[in-house]
Amino acid sequence: MGVSMGAAATLQAAAETNHCAALILDSPFSSIHDIVSRHCWLLLGLPRYPFSSLFLFWFGRLADFDPERVDCHKAMVRAKPVPLMIITSEGDLRMGTAGARALRDESRARLKVLKVYGMEVGHGSAGRIYPEPYGSLLVGFLNGAVGSTIGRGENGGVFTASSEREGFPK
Repeated sequence: MGVSMGAAATLQAAAETNHCAALILDSPFSSIHDIVSRHCWLLLGLPRYPFSSLFLFWFGRLADFDPERVDCHKAMVRAKPVPLMIITSEGDLRMGTAGARALRDESRARLKVLKVYGMEVGHGSAGRIYPEPYGSLLVGFLNGAVGSTIGRGENGGVFTASSEREGFPK
């Protein structure tokens, strides 16, 4: 699970392994090109051209990475088709809902859930604004997607979801 940039990192990591049982992406972005282009205007008031291209060129050189590799659409194609939940909101001025909807459509998973909050929920803030329903949404999805058993320990012991441990708040 990841929120915003963490959602993109989660998806990128999932595309590199076969060990994910489910994916939860909250407020993911489409690609670094898209997000830098949006933020040049949204946060800095700078025109997208030429500033986003210049920023990505120098950011890639200084941070020693290839911006072309930070693309959630490409990662979704490479990711194992595991149960997927994407959370987005109409009030997310940074990402909007189009990218989340496209990622859902591109996924090869059989179970795909798209939860869209309203205009009152900004970027990545659904869990903060609606903590109880958000938590229930996550637990419900995971219970339905992978069940309460999430793995086996070294000696064959079963790990269960933390919400099922005695004394753990529900």
